[in-house]
Amino acid sequence: QRLKDSAAATDRDTVLQGVLPFVATVANPVQQGEMVRDIAATLGVPEGSIVAQLQSVEPIEAAREDSDETPAGASAAITMGHVVLGLLVQYPSVRETFFGDLHEDMFAQSEAKQLFGAITGLAKRKQFASLSADQLLGLLSDELTTLAQSVAELAEQEVATANQSPEQVMQPLVERLNHTALKRRLLALQQQLADGTASDRTQLLKRFSKTAAELADS
Repeated sequence: QRLKDSAAATDRDTVLQGVLPFVATVANPVQQGEMVRDIAATLGVPEGSIVAQLQSVEPIEAAREDSDETPAGASAAITMGHVVLGLLVQYPSVRETFFGDLHEDMFAQSEAKQLFGAITGLAKRKQFASLSADQLLGLLSDELTTLAQSVAELAEQEVATANQSPEQVMQPLVERLNHTALKRRLLALQQQLADGTASDRTQLLKRFSKTAAELADS
């Protein structure tokens, strides 16, 4: 039982450490107080303990495309999402290994979302993972083909510059995009909590805490 209690306490601490930086961004003291009470009730932690920890927590900054997704030395218009899409287009082995780890929320720009959506549609084909870049491009609309060609060239440049395999280049990008997507989701949930009514706050807080735990583990 002691081991179970210890594990539960560790889980609560992990969730709390993930949640607090977002709670600290809430400027309205009334709304922040309500969030503290909700968190205390959900996690079984004294409100005073949460308030005390908040005093030493730095508010987390909003996840921004230009800071969190732009490769070093690249134009602000070129994001890590573009590089990831280019790797998917250009390298069948990357598609086979990483496609299942990606989701639409990872891509902040609308054009990137559109291309990922089109690629997702192609993933239903049996030979999706083995399609060459030219074959995949031939299945896209003219508008998306232009974008796909551009990001594929960008991906080739990244692989050449890194002097690594496409899979080695892809791995940290996927991890960082997932981290960024979780931050965006948390910020959206934080806003919903601030605006929400008492009737929906409990469910929102559960989603908030779950996402915060995922972020802490990412």
